Amino acid sequence: MAATPGERVNVAFLFALALWVLGVLAALLAAVPTLRHWDGLPSQTRWLGALPLLTISLFLSVALVAGLIL
Repeated sequence: MAATPGERVNVAFLFALALWVLGVLAALLAAVPTLRHWDGLPSQTRWLGALPLLTISLFLSVALVAGLIL
């Protein structure tokens, strides 16, 4: 859709990209504290904090965990 000519498609693509970025930011806000305090949280709370980022992007999740480990 992004390669299709037309102003409407480009506007729709920009809105979709902006909403995806907002979703990534919200998922990061949930995942970072969850991963920092992973051992002290109950298992249900762990999944509530980790699943939004896994839903948005598995690659971002791996990069975040690798960054926290290293």
